[in-house]
Amino acid sequence: YFGTCGGCQGQHIDNGAQVEFKHNILRSQLSRLGGIADPDAILQSALPSPTPYNYRNTSHFALDPAAKSPAYYRLETHKLIPVAQCPISNEGINRVMIFGNGLLAESFSDVAPLPTDARGIMHVWKVTIRASDATGHTLIIFPSLAGGAEVRPQFFPRRGSLLAARQTVRQTDVASTVA
Repeated sequence: YFGTCGGCQGQHIDNGAQVEFKHNILRSQLSRLGGIADPDAILQSALPSPTPYNYRNTSHFALDPAAKSPAYYRLETHKLIPVAQCPISNEGINRVMIFGNGLLAESFSDVAPLPTDARGIMHVWKVTIRASDATGHTLIIFPSLAGGAEVRPQFFPRRGSLLAARQTVRQTDVASTVA
């Protein structure tokens, strides 16, 4: 997705240079936004990932109603790029992506389309996936529309169903709870 995706603009930079670049961004933000006169006094050395890929433990996706898939935003637009897997997301996220893509493809049909409002805006419009290499657990978050209105994701034919997925290194446990 590099070059088209709006989330990984630094993939053309050498891995060591990426780490230093991101460290400099943090240094600048601590100074400019945090009001810290000498950020280097509190910053430790940057710790690079042991691998140049599969290092990201949290990924944010839009939900593409046409492709029935999690998606990234195309660079500098609001157009969506359906995602099967992401080379910079860790293995836990990519395993959930396979599961999530299958779930979305099976759960919605022409009979039960993705729920939208009158303007065609989805009630559940994005998903955040966080996977811990340390614990093997994966968390899936479905934010709803802003404004305080409670809108529940409907990812199963039953009304009001919520999906809770937990992944471990050795097995996948998926549980569905009805609200």
